[in-house]
Amino acid sequence: MHVVGCARTLPDASCKGKPRRDCPGAACMEREHEGGADTAVGAPISRSMVTEPTTLEILMGILQGWLLPAVLALALAIVLPLRLARKLPETMTGLALNLAVSGAALVVLATAYFAASYALRAPGVLAAVTGAPGGWWHFLRLGLLSGLWWGPVVLLMLATRPARWRPDL
Repeated sequence: MHVVGCARTLPDASCKGKPRRDCPGAACMEREHEGGADTAVGAPISRSMVTEPTTLEILMGILQGWLLPAVLALALAIVLPLRLARKLPETMTGLALNLAVSGAALVVLATAYFAASYALRAPGVLAAVTGAPGGWWHFLRLGLLSGLWWGPVVLLMLATRPARWRPDL
């Protein structure tokens, strides 16, 4: 697969012995990608070789990249506590259990989403992250950080539940 990009710069002969940041002759190169190995093929990349994404591609990237998953997470943050509230007792213990189960389920789903997203977009990166010591902690951390988005919604849904409880007569 032929890849055109500027993932890193390769210094030319005038840069020998100088730190990369001090090298004025560094040039981006085309890279040939075969089996995970990047090798320079020697031609500098010109601006005409790089294609700019269209507006539709940008919007589809936004929709698929974060808007659709965020809306689905918010929908789950609304529906999941309401469904669990029907099955759990109308007590503070039931409310705390609902919070724990809803939160754990959403963290697991968000973690699975991030792992699947890595697998679909860059399988090599997924293998590198999961193969590293503590690699799965990265996805768990992302799942927990997503709680900043759906967590307040779950809390709001559960905070309004006691107002709907019927007193035992």
